[in-house]
Amino acid sequence: LGHYEGTGHAIRQIVRHEGLAGLYRSFPITLLTNLPYGMVMVSTNEYLREVLESDPTKPPDLPTSLLAGSGAGMVAAAVTTPLDRVKTRLQTQRMGAAIAITLQENQNLACEKTGAAAPPSVGGSCPKAVAERAMLSGSIGTPKYGGLSDAFHSIIREEGTAGVFRGGGPRL
Repeated sequence: LGHYEGTGHAIRQIVRHEGLAGLYRSFPITLLTNLPYGMVMVSTNEYLREVLESDPTKPPDLPTSLLAGSGAGMVAAAVTTPLDRVKTRLQTQRMGAAIAITLQENQNLACEKTGAAAPPSVGGSCPKAVAERAMLSGSIGTPKYGGLSDAFHSIIREEGTAGVFRGGGPRL
């Protein structure tokens, strides 16, 4: 999203500002979403292969494997979309702070998206300009969500029950 120059720079910045634990901050929520996805995917794939196979004594042919795998992926993605929404909220809640830190270290940055030559504090809607305004107003700091449950309830409060499934179409 433009605030890191590459993987090495990102790792150095995270370790410098958050410590080594910052590299693993999202690991528990990632496991919490990937494990159910894998469980649904594997079990649905096996079920669909059994249903689609014409002769269970032979290994499945390529079309059967592709169809079963695709169907299983769709089911797993649909079922775990709420977990993915919560994971994304938790993982991106500190993004504004990361952008703000980059701004502090590179005061002469212009917004690459708009090609503006003026500093981001002048205005604009690029992520760097928005982050700088938030930093100056004091709204960047502590994490917004207290945990998984808090992020989940926040989505429901802000977007309604359908909000936990937002983005499900592209996932499928």
